[in-house]
Amino acid sequence: MFYRASRLAVVIVALGLMSSGVRAEEEKPGEIGALWSISAADADLTGDATEDFTFGVRGAYHFNPQWIWFGEGLYAKFDSTSPTVDPASVGSTALVPSNEDVETLSVRAGLQYMLTQDRSRNWFLSVGAGWLDVTRSDLLLTSDGMGGVSQQLVSDDFNRLFASLGGGQRYSVSRGLYVHWEIRFDQTITLRSVGTEDEGVGGRAVGQGHLLAGLSWGIGARRDADADGVADRSDRCPETPQGAFVDALGCPTDADGDGVADGIDTCPETPQRAQVDAVGCPTDGDDDGVADGIDECPQTSPGVAVGETGCSELAAALRQGQAVRVEGVVFEVNSETLTPDSYPVLEQWALVLQDEPTLRIEIGGHTDDDGAEAHNLKLSTRRATAVQEFLVSRGVDGSQLEVRGYGESQPLGDNATEEGRAMNRRVVFKSLE
Repeated sequence: MFYRASRLAVVIVALGLMSSGVRAEEEKPGEIGALWSISAADADLTGDATEDFTFGVRGAYHFNPQWIWFGEGLYAKFDSTSPTVDPASVGSTALVPSNEDVETLSVRAGLQYMLTQDRSRNWFLSVGAGWLDVTRSDLLLTSDGMGGVSQQLVSDDFNRLFASLGGGQRYSVSRGLYVHWEIRFDQTITLRSVGTEDEGVGGRAVGQGHLLAGLSWGIGARRDADADGVADRSDRCPETPQGAFVDALGCPTDADGDGVADGIDTCPETPQRAQVDAVGCPTDGDDDGVADGIDECPQTSPGVAVGETGCSELAAALRQGQAVRVEGVVFEVNSETLTPDSYPVLEQWALVLQDEPTLRIEIGGHTDDDGAEAHNLKLSTRRATAVQEFLVSRGVDGSQLEVRGYGESQPLGDNATEEGRAMNRRVVFKSLE
């Protein structure tokens, strides 16, 4: 048996090496193929433990990547050896195996469990049950009582249920072609034949061992309900939306992590944390140019200029304790009357302050040193008041605003120059918090 088994093992190893360079591909759901085996027969069948080549067929269906249902049929023909019998040891009759060949046909069905998930090669365990049909004969020895023995060939055909257990490895040899090897043991599971009690090697249990090699071809269409290119039995995400890009397991990829699959995502570079719509584009509830989810001030009034966080940088500067010069506010000469050019600037500030109802500010008026100091102090106060009134007229709560005139007391530039005097004529906001 060792020589025959060695030849079969060489074939198995050679096919396995062929599979080492094969790219793992999605298997078809079914398979059909042929089996070859070195099988060892039970000594009760043949008179002595013997082995021979056997062959058969196989069909299988893949429920999923781990479980395979299979059905197999295996035919074997074994040499039988009739033992030498001492006539003196024979009573009235004796039954011994004949020299006629023993034929067995085993049909089994069961499950294979794949221990690994490598599509090109898998270790597996198998368990099954089946029906064993045996065609054999015995010699009926009859003593004549005087040392002579007559022989008569009698049929001892029988069939029984059996259970089997095995393990081995399955390879993908090429596109749609697979080979597997398996070491398997079959054991009858009844101690009675189907007929009478003395039928079939006296009702004794029968076992067979097999070293199998099989070659199978994939059959059937690869089912892919969501049409993502990954067959259903391997698809971990079987309800992938149409158009989505998927990985090897059939699950959508999402490069920007926004929850909308690549392929559907029309804005594939959405920044992190941004909320998106159904097609993967950022939403912006307050229309300030900063996406929801990133926007720390999601209810900014329309028209307010904001920074990267979605909040007014002017309000942020005030809350940080900075004094903010209100650029673009201009008054008539020697008057508290605002020019029309000042309106857009102060309207922007009105929106900012309405969005910050808890922010209280001081409106500080400043002048240059042209004129009497007392006059400039009063003028700066009136100008600050004019700004306050404008803001209130645009919806700002008056309790947020406090007016103070500084006159010429806090110059920023040189009053000796026109440029310096322009710097000194200003309105400044600062927080009172």
